[in-house]
Amino acid sequence: MPKTILVGQLEKRAPSGPVRKWKKRCFCLKDDLILRYFEGETLKGTIDLRDILTCEGETNSPNFQIVTAKRIFELRAKNAEDKDYWITGINKLLNTSKE
Repeated sequence: MPKTILVGQLEKRAPSGPVRKWKKRCFCLKDDLILRYFEGETLKGTIDLRDILTCEGETNSPNFQIVTAKRIFELRAKNAEDKDYWITGINKLLNTSKE
């Protein structure tokens, strides 16, 4: 059973459409390299971090991106400190899995 690494609320921007709104989601990162996001108890989607190209954020901003081979995920934390927490956690897990 995968171990939970990070859990928390982030906002995810819609990938397409005339108005790309931010939607609050609960995110759960597990050591199986799958980042899951939920609306309430309902799983809304996953981000397979095995396909990640980059995970980086804007300086002094709560916004960051996870870029995979298939898609760019635009995310926003409560603040820049929370953003750094998520980016550090994701990158640490990726580095650990490569060892």
